[in-house]
Amino acid sequence: MRSPTASLTPSAPSMSTVPSPPIALSPPKPPSPPPPPPAPRAYPDYDQRTADESLWKYVGYRVFAKWLVPDQSFFIVRRFGALNVRVILALQDEIVELEDKLNALDRYYSRKDDFSNDTHNGSFRYDPFEDRRNLVENILPEKLARYNTAINTYSQLVERPQADRVNINTVKT
Repeated sequence: MRSPTASLTPSAPSMSTVPSPPIALSPPKPPSPPPPPPAPRAYPDYDQRTADESLWKYVGYRVFAKWLVPDQSFFIVRRFGALNVRVILALQDEIVELEDKLNALDRYYSRKDDFSNDTHNGSFRYDPFEDRRNLVENILPEKLARYNTAINTYSQLVERPQADRVNINTVKT
């Protein structure tokens, strides 16, 4: 007896037994080159007329700097005298504080108690106190270098001649 679910029709051949036609394999295509860059424009998103009407917005320091380069007489910048002097005075104050600290350390390490009987205050090489050595060898040299550089740079700046009034007015317009 046949099973109740069996088909009474003859079965078709299985798909897995039917050979598939051969597939032609072609060599891989090389990647396409990137698109060319867009043509350069004088102004990215506005026209020349718009730029001419608002030079301050569309031209600015980029063009102004190029205009100043060819003629040194138009190289006119602020000296910031008060700001330079203020920075120098601030550095000077920091150095005075460090000098006071060093003097206090010298007095402390020169006492006549048992703590400092063997302290050699006349030698950097034999100075056993790390705080004083660090102050003299690391902190003060860095501060003094900044202070001296600020003074020398500002001194050179104030030696430069004042800008000619005619050139100032030309640059302003």
